[in-house]
Amino acid sequence: MIPKFLLPVVAAGAAFAISAAAEENVEKSAPFTAADRELVYSTSIENRTANILKQLSLTDTNKTTRVHDALVAQYRSLRAREEAIDGGSADEKSAIFQKFKDQINAHLNANGHDVAKATREWEAKQKPKEDAAGK
Repeated sequence: MIPKFLLPVVAAGAAFAISAAAEENVEKSAPFTAADRELVYSTSIENRTANILKQLSLTDTNKTTRVHDALVAQYRSLRAREEAIDGGSADEKSAIFQKFKDQINAHLNANGHDVAKATREWEAKQKPKEDAAGK
């Protein structure tokens, strides 16, 4: 017979042995691939964006699309920033930003936005401002 003052110790030991045995029986999954991580991230930001749009209750579909695309682009920019901060040299940071910039532009182009045209238009608007500031 086990003395009463040892019962909690024996119970804790038994619980530990059972949980350790259960952990050994759990199937180990393969680590996420880059494509898996991207799918999880894309799904996550789409869900966040949908929740924001739901709260906004926009009725104009064009406006809804523009807000959606802006939110997704912002989330991707934030991700790029976080990865770049973790990067080492300036070249590594530039490469990280370029990778995400390309992904954002591809997303915008795929959703009906002409990024190259928008960039040209923006640069054309900046030229008069630079000329006025230089005078």
